[in-house]
Amino acid sequence: MGKAALNAGWALVVVAAMGIIAGLILSEPLEHLAFSSIYMFSVMLAFVGVILITNVKMKVADAKAIITDKKIFETGPAFNLAAVGIVVIFTLLYFLFW
Repeated sequence: MGKAALNAGWALVVVAAMGIIAGLILSEPLEHLAFSSIYMFSVMLAFVGVILITNVKMKVADAKAIITDKKIFETGPAFNLAAVGIVVIFTLLYFLFW
């Protein structure tokens, strides 16, 4: 798990760097498409990547950390189907009223 998270963290940082470079090159010609928002998305990816990298490299857990069990985050099929339905509805509303 640690090696996979470390690799994913570095991959996110690299993708974020490529996004910032793409933003520098393409944000002016694609301004009418709000392409400049790629900066926000790239920074978010970089933050997540840094969090993954630093979590793997920590030797000792924080004394104030809250230990949880994975089972409390498990969802059933009915919940998953309803969540997908809500995302589809919001996507359609966004598409129709944009």
